[in-house]
Amino acid sequence: MRTLTTLILLSCLARCADGQVKPLSKEEIANAVKKCKTNLTYQPKLELPENWLGKDEKYIHAPVVTFFIAKDGTVHDVKLKQRTGAKQLDEYMVRYVRQWKYKPIPGCQGVETTRSILIHFERGDES
Repeated sequence: MRTLTTLILLSCLARCADGQVKPLSKEEIANAVKKCKTNLTYQPKLELPENWLGKDEKYIHAPVVTFFIAKDGTVHDVKLKQRTGAKQLDEYMVRYVRQWKYKPIPGCQGVETTRSILIHFERGDES
């Protein structure tokens, strides 16, 4: 949400730079943030790739991704901000997030966001 507010404020500053346009009020900024709120509508099941942990690799932490949500709700420009420590898993997480869909946000140019993805590992049967 901080990124969205920053983008709106920067837009206001650009509009006001020449002194021709009145700055947005707090109410107008709040309405713009509300209008551009994102809602995840589709997220496929997380299925980790086989042999996701390569030789000499360690899972260090949850991946953190940044991405752009277009006004039609599609996800673009997915990038890892924090890697997991496992190269195959990092690549999979980027492909996974690209599949997400959000509710369209008409009237917005899109929203840049950052998310941490929690991965729940299940232990196999150790009989």
